[in-house]
Amino acid sequence: MFLFFFFIMAIYHCNHSHVGRNTHRPGTAAAHISYITRESATSEIMASHMPEDRNRARRWIIEQELAERKNGRVIDKVNVALPLELNHEQQRQLVMDYGREMSQNRVPWLAVMHTKPQDAHNPHAHLVFRDRDIQTGKRVMMTTERGSTERFREVWEHVCNTHLAMHGHDVRIDRRTLKAQGIDRQPRIHVGPEANAAVGTGADLRSNVREDKKRIGQDRAAPKRKIDYPQIDKGMTRRAFNDHIIDLNLERLRRSPDYGTRLKADFEAGQRRKDRELLKQRDDIRRFASAANGELWEEYRDIRDRIVRTGKQERERMVTDLKSDYKPLWKGHFERRTKAFEEFEQQQREPSARLEQIKRSLPHLWSQLEPTQDKTRGKLSTVFKSTVTKEDRLSALTEHYKAEHQKLYMKYSDDKRVLYKLLRNEHDHDLDQAKKSWQDKRGAIRLETDRLWQDYGKQVKERNREKIFERENLQNYIDEYHKDFGGAPPSGGTARTNLQERIEKAREQTQHHDASGGGQDKPASHEKPKTVLEERIEKAKSSNKGGGRDYER
Repeated sequence: MFLFFFFIMAIYHCNHSHVGRNTHRPGTAAAHISYITRESATSEIMASHMPEDRNRARRWIIEQELAERKNGRVIDKVNVALPLELNHEQQRQLVMDYGREMSQNRVPWLAVMHTKPQDAHNPHAHLVFRDRDIQTGKRVMMTTERGSTERFREVWEHVCNTHLAMHGHDVRIDRRTLKAQGIDRQPRIHVGPEANAAVGTGADLRSNVREDKKRIGQDRAAPKRKIDYPQIDKGMTRRAFNDHIIDLNLERLRRSPDYGTRLKADFEAGQRRKDRELLKQRDDIRRFASAANGELWEEYRDIRDRIVRTGKQERERMVTDLKSDYKPLWKGHFERRTKAFEEFEQQQREPSARLEQIKRSLPHLWSQLEPTQDKTRGKLSTVFKSTVTKEDRLSALTEHYKAEHQKLYMKYSDDKRVLYKLLRNEHDHDLDQAKKSWQDKRGAIRLETDRLWQDYGKQVKERNREKIFERENLQNYIDEYHKDFGGAPPSGGTARTNLQERIEKAREQTQHHDASGGGQDKPASHEKPKTVLEERIEKAKSSNKGGGRDYER
């Protein structure tokens, strides 16, 4: 049982989570749709009862969120791993059937496939369900009920295995844990896209002790569980730790008393060595893109900062020159203003002094005029009211020079604005040229990266087809061997080595036979054709029955 599940079980991954109005920030659902539908990763978008266009889907989900009650669930998010055994069209049909099965064609849902070359090792799909009946607006999937996540996982297992069987593949997925399946094997850990990308770009990764969101027990006052990642991964990255687990499992299988198990373990170890070459190529592409874009960004940033710095210096120099040009005008303005106010004060002081002098020199005249003052009282007041007072003249003088000051300042501001605009146009042109050059170079890097990813994707697809083809040939060989010889062969390494040499030789002959077969395509794995390896098995079998040398040797 252990052997069967280890070698022909496909990868199972189905993760379910949700976005609620009172558990997440406003716009989180729309942001999730923006992320999963990004152009750099999306290969195909499918939808039912909701917009398929990226921008329209965002606006639609925002409207749905605003219409949802304040403690309602906005969307359910599902992430599934697509089987490598299926081609793109078969994977697309699988995702469509899963969406229809879960929604019962009654609730809106959106599915996005990420199967571009950079995801060739990890094709997957993101699904978004809006659990509201399109007719009644009521719940259909009951995703808020206990056990809803298990239903998502169970339906995915059923639909995926149905499609694998429908297309003639023997592999299956199983949602149960390894312990529940009866498999004595250390489980692998999940390596997310961020961890893979960080390793691929050569980032310095360090583990830290993290505080889990879940609390210990049911008590809300209980402390949160702490996860000691440095103790778990022993200082290795998640990908390196995952590889370490796989190597340990294969090493355990190499020590198995069963001959077929040891042979399969050696076969899988060889496949991993070949896969590492592709993974190294994937990391090299990521490093190339990251380094090239980083250098290009630094170059553009330096040019941009230099243009901005030069523009600032030119503006300061321009303002200094303009101030120098306007300095004589300001000086003349303030000199005229000062002189005018001094003359005004002088004019106000002269009549007062003359009047005081008359009062002191002719006191007898004033005594003679005293009796007549009652008769003339009020006549001079009307005369003074018709004349301009000191305050009026001072106010008029102040307004005059204030207007002159404003006029000069406006002229200065207009000249500075015109010069600023000329400088800004020149610098904006330089900035636009620098940005356009950066975008053109970045576009060239993107085209080169896309070409590398396309080549890489072709190699991965060919590698997967080859792996499936060789694994089925190996399984056929082991089945034929156990059918004819029953017991296990000697456990020494020589027998395994000779057998591996014969398998490699048969594989080369198979490839040569396919290459010289008039351009015929390699038969599909589920057709199980009679290969050169099987012919060699029959030849060795007949030789052993006819008294020839022992087949195992």
